[in-house]
Amino acid sequence: MRVDTIPILPSRDFDETVMFWTVLGFEESGRWPESYLIVAHPNGIELHFFWSKRLSTRTNDHGAYVRFDTAGAVDDLYSVWSALDLGDGRITEPQNMDYGLREFAVLDPMRNLMRVGGFLPS
Repeated sequence: MRVDTIPILPSRDFDETVMFWTVLGFEESGRWPESYLIVAHPNGIELHFFWSKRLSTRTNDHGAYVRFDTAGAVDDLYSVWSALDLGDGRITEPQNMDYGLREFAVLDPMRNLMRVGGFLPS
């Protein structure tokens, strides 16, 4: 049985959100103005956004975690994404964590955090 978990993150400007995530290879797959937005990446990552006119980028604490099977997949994605101009977004360098994963993080302009990780070889 396959199960998907899809994060639902806030956005106060769907156009700005789409602009950021499309730089990373996502495509808009659904929009309901001032309500809901869906973007999807060809590798299977899907992100949903709810509209929040009161979202503060200073206090936003929403996030998502994307986990791949291997640390190599994390490095491959990082090598593509880190070469892009993320504008008001940020990306951190991958690090090996003491809990057995290699991870990096992406912050979008709304300050939603997406951590990306994959298992280190045993």
